[in-house]
Amino acid sequence: MKRLIFIFLLFSSLCLAEPTGPIKYLMNEPLTLFDSGMIQLDSTLHKYCDNIKSGTRPDMAKYWEILESSYIFPGIDYNWDTNRLLISVPFITGAKKFPEEKLKDFMTFFVNDIKSFLGVSKATGKQYKEFYATYFYHAGFQSKNQPKNIADELYNITEIEVYTFVDDDKKFSAFSKLSSKDIMFSKDK
Repeated sequence: MKRLIFIFLLFSSLCLAEPTGPIKYLMNEPLTLFDSGMIQLDSTLHKYCDNIKSGTRPDMAKYWEILESSYIFPGIDYNWDTNRLLISVPFITGAKKFPEEKLKDFMTFFVNDIKSFLGVSKATGKQYKEFYATYFYHAGFQSKNQPKNIADELYNITEIEVYTFVDDDKKFSAFSKLSSKDIMFSKDK
């Protein structure tokens, strides 16, 4: 009898669970270079915004009053219908209100700083580094099938929106294509 109990205990401890259907599905779905690039860019944008909020950048001192009271939540999203990659950076100032001109000045600086961070000239709107596109490349090798214009394509489809809320929760936005030096502003009515 003791021998039977010992054998039962020995084999019962070797029982393993298998992944469920949904977990198997997730394990078998491939991560694309585009997915990976979006994840890496999102992570880097969060670090960039944390750096801006840290108060260690002298060029941001002029905007510290806005930054110290703000919550910044960067994100990145791709719209399949329009073939646009949107970098969205809301900054929520809480109860503290600022004049629109001061916000406009800050948002202009912020949009241009994001562009510069992504390797685009503030003066011309032209990319001077392929830094931005490297998020979407394989590390260490280049596929023979890789299109030569990935950096240009990403540069042309990327848009940046920095926004906050003013006057009883009306959205106030600064919007620019990565490939343009122009910045457009809008305010909900």
